[in-house]
Amino acid sequence: MFDVVAGDVEHLHNPGISVHWEGPWASGFPVVDQHTSDWTDDLLKTAAEPRSS
Repeated sequence: MFDVVAGDVEHLHNPGISVHWEGPWASGFPVVDQHTSDWTDDLLKTAAEPRSS
């Protein structure tokens, strides 16, 4: 699990990943249900734009 932070633009927790928890909380484990990289192009374009003051 990870966070993506692009300056003041975006803060995404586990972008492109949906998970569920298997087993008892704090002793089980996360299971990835779906993974996609579709979010990367938009985030990188937005992060590359000049920031206004």
